[in-house]
Amino acid sequence: MHSELKSEILRMLREDEEFRLAVMGLLGYADLKSSVDRLVEAVNELTKLAKAHEERLAKLEERVAGVEDRLSRVEAAIEELVKVVKSHEERLARLETAVEELTKIVKEHEERLAKLEERMASAEERLTKVEDRLTRLEAVVEELAKATRENTRAISELRKAMEHLERRLTGIENMLNNLTIGLEYEANHVVQYLLKQRGIEIRTGVTYFDRKFEFDIYGVSEQLTVIGDAKVKAGPQTVRRLVRKVRRAMDRYPDRFKGKVVTVLYCLRALPDAIKEAESQGIWLVEDMQPRTGLSI
Repeated sequence: MHSELKSEILRMLREDEEFRLAVMGLLGYADLKSSVDRLVEAVNELTKLAKAHEERLAKLEERVAGVEDRLSRVEAAIEELVKVVKSHEERLARLETAVEELTKIVKEHEERLAKLEERMASAEERLTKVEDRLTRLEAVVEELAKATRENTRAISELRKAMEHLERRLTGIENMLNNLTIGLEYEANHVVQYLLKQRGIEIRTGVTYFDRKFEFDIYGVSEQLTVIGDAKVKAGPQTVRRLVRKVRRAMDRYPDRFKGKVVTVLYCLRALPDAIKEAESQGIWLVEDMQPRTGLSI
């Protein structure tokens, strides 16, 4: 029965408007509608306020974005400033180092200047002494001038004596030249004669290969080369020098040497050691037209 009543009431609420309004009146619908209206108005006000807040929030966000941009630029500027400050600190450090070095240099210069002043004082002292000595020296020079005038006459006489001596030396040089030419002629004549006694016909004479290689005795045939020097006196060193000279000439001018090479040393006087050296070196030594070592051909 209760269930049927509920069903009937619900049907009448759906279908019967008057019944529905009556029920609503009984339930306080007017107060509810008034409350809903006020609530709607409050919601509308809140909506307007929210919209205004959104606009202010958008503007605030724009301002914040601007502030952030400015902050970014400020941060970049700060970074650049930090770099500049760091660079200035480095430059300042280098400057401080340079100032320290400059201070050391200035100090060294001051020390050198002090030493220089001391040396200048010493030099002035020495200069005073030199002036005194110069005064004394002038007196000595005057005395020397007198002596020089006296010596001039002696020098003139000495010059005459020197001219006389030069004439005598010139005569001696001419004699030595003649002796050398005569010795060279004699050496070649004797060498040719001694070779002819052995059945060897060869003409020898003075020859010049170049400025370093001049030989007093030189003759060449297809089978034999005779080469050497003529000396007034011969020692062992004379023999060794001739051997080295001939060897160098053979290395430099091989076309000037044919067949067997005979190295000959002609001299007016041979020391005993020279004869021994010539024998050991295989040199044909001829002293004053007489062979002193053997000749192997």
